[in-house]
Amino acid sequence: MIPKPTLSDIVNLHYYRWVTSPNESVRYQSLKVFYSKLRSLTRGILYNKYRKKLRIFEDIFSDMIYKVCYSKQNNLIGTTDSFCSWYRKALTNYMTNLNRDRNRMKRVMIEYESNSLHTIDEMEEIASYEYYLREERLTEVNDIINIIMKNQKDRQLLHERYILGIPEIELAQKYGTTENGIKSRLKRAKKQMQVTYETIGKTEFL
Repeated sequence: MIPKPTLSDIVNLHYYRWVTSPNESVRYQSLKVFYSKLRSLTRGILYNKYRKKLRIFEDIFSDMIYKVCYSKQNNLIGTTDSFCSWYRKALTNYMTNLNRDRNRMKRVMIEYESNSLHTIDEMEEIASYEYYLREERLTEVNDIINIIMKNQKDRQLLHERYILGIPEIELAQKYGTTENGIKSRLKRAKKQMQVTYETIGKTEFL
């Protein structure tokens, strides 16, 4: 008797078809099934291991889908027939970092509250407002990069580092160079942008 395919088997199958099929229609249909089944798989993993995090499931899944697409585009997954093995590790790493960052923020807020007039609830509102300002800042910087940078490669590099927040070591792997090489390229590109930006009467940025 042939065993019934597991959810992981289905995800693996449709990821493989999405990545490898020469037929555009097959790729499109496989991508739709892949997305739906990966969503179910992610929810199941979170329910079993991180039940309290289900309330932010949409945020987590959005981040993971972005990671999948970015990693696929830059050949960082390394396999087409066992996608779920890579995905489970990637999700575990993501949740570890998420918990570490949130616990660190809690400790900071508790310490801050003991030395200030703000409650933790007030600190959360302040943090949300600061996040909003940071996002507004990123939008502004992204617009500046697109307007000023004429060199497409430099523009893409600045966007990936400062807007998407991709670490320099990952960019070095993507562009086939060293981390110091990426830092040098970023430094030159920022200097070029700074000179151009100052000619129109603006102040320092990035």
